[in-house]
Amino acid sequence: MERRKNVRFKPDSHFVVLSSGKKNKVEGFIRDESYHGCAAVFRKPFPFKKGSKVKASVGKLQNLNGEIKWVKNMDDVLVKVGIYLV
Repeated sequence: MERRKNVRFKPDSHFVVLSSGKKNKVEGFIRDESYHGCAAVFRKPFPFKKGSKVKASVGKLQNLNGEIKWVKNMDDVLVKVGIYLV
């Protein structure tokens, strides 16, 4: 049974950038979007942990406040990340 609260839909943009200051900046690809956030895939090493506050840029939307909700290893190279957008 799925635990999702909102319907998922195909992303408008397939690209996301997360940052926290000038040093930590990563680029990834969006897997799906929902009303409150998205799931995205990033290359390792991924510098953020669950609970990290980030700035997210998704397509034309820039500098959105976000929080990392979960991080799951996909394989030796990739992680899948849940991002809650405020």
